[in-house]
Amino acid sequence: MGDETYSFIIRIWHEEPDHPEQSRDLVWRGYIEHVGHGQILHFQDLEGIIRFVQEQTGMATSPPRRSWRQRLRLSK
Repeated sequence: MGDETYSFIIRIWHEEPDHPEQSRDLVWRGYIEHVGHGQILHFQDLEGIIRFVQEQTGMATSPPRRSWRQRLRLSK
């Protein structure tokens, strides 16, 4: 594992829909902040968190790593 460490602050909340007929459709909003750089991204879906982390860490261009489940199976 490399020496680089990344820290993020994530805040997520839901808002009531603008129209009563959409009562079942909660709108999720939030922001994620890169602690080291102070860069903030506001988002309306959880995929926004993943994209931001990938961009900030370079994971979007790196080859895929084994998942934690795969690592646990291999360590037994």
